[in-house]
Amino acid sequence: MRAVKYLEQVKDLNSKVERLRAVETELWSLATSMTQGFDGMPHATGETDKMTPSVDKIIKARANTNAKIEEYVKVKLDVIRHIEMLPQRQCEALDLLYVRKREKRKKGQSWYYSWSEIADIMGCTEQNVSKLRNKAIKNLQKILDSEEKTVG
Repeated sequence: MRAVKYLEQVKDLNSKVERLRAVETELWSLATSMTQGFDGMPHATGETDKMTPSVDKIIKARANTNAKIEEYVKVKLDVIRHIEMLPQRQCEALDLLYVRKREKRKKGQSWYYSWSEIADIMGCTEQNVSKLRNKAIKNLQKILDSEEKTVG
């Protein structure tokens, strides 16, 4: 597997998990929504037996999300294991670019750091971050290739 594609798995799976969580939330909201009747009082959207299919869908959605989370954790830990084999600065660059997420983010802001933010965190320029990343990708590819030869 190519090193960049290998690293991007983490972001791809994270996005899938976030989308699945949003679907879960939406299903739950729809299943438990209330409507206002003509008498001005809130009423449930229907009989309770009509809620059963919705609950079943929510349970299936949650199971799907949990399976995707397990896959995400497995891939993320594997990626971390591999980038930790690199020299410290290269490891840090890849970690910030592909693995580590912001603890807090503003609405519409990416979960991941920008090149300029990484440069600030690492105390260097964006150009240095780019060079570190490129060197790290080459070194990571060597690690992946050597493991592939060992397994294959």
